[in-house]
Amino acid sequence: MATYTANQVSINNGSKLVTINSNESPESVSQGDFIQIANYPLAEINRTFLDANSKHIIELVKVWKHSDQISQPAIVVPTTVDFKATVDALKKANILVNDNTQAMQDWQTKLGEVTFRNIDETQTTIKTLKQMESDFNELMARLEAQPEPQPNNNAAWFDADSTWR
Repeated sequence: MATYTANQVSINNGSKLVTINSNESPESVSQGDFIQIANYPLAEINRTFLDANSKHIIELVKVWKHSDQISQPAIVVPTTVDFKATVDALKKANILVNDNTQAMQDWQTKLGEVTFRNIDETQTTIKTLKQMESDFNELMARLEAQPEPQPNNNAAWFDADSTWR
């Protein structure tokens, strides 16, 4: 899975600096990622920067020990650190889903309250769907049981010509 590709890069034997001739910005490239230039083995990346001529440069950790490469394609592959962070995030999400599965089922089917575990280890307690429905129905029943308001014949009002009656 490449995080970055460049149509044309150049590097000289004995140098650490890969010049990006095709000017694709290497903003997604991180220290510790690896670059493959043409069909040569992967080389570890130290950093990226702009040179004095505003050319994008990828600096390698070690000098390039292969022949000079001019206008060759290159790809950057993320490090295992990036993969590890992704896997850790997926594991946390999986644990979060698994830990809350029963709470979600209870929220949909039972009366009362349920407690959900949040990703930051805090908890949130809320009424269940059935409890909200029950509370709503109870409120509606109380409102329907109240007598209809009767017009107050002693009340004053303004008529069409703004006379107080």
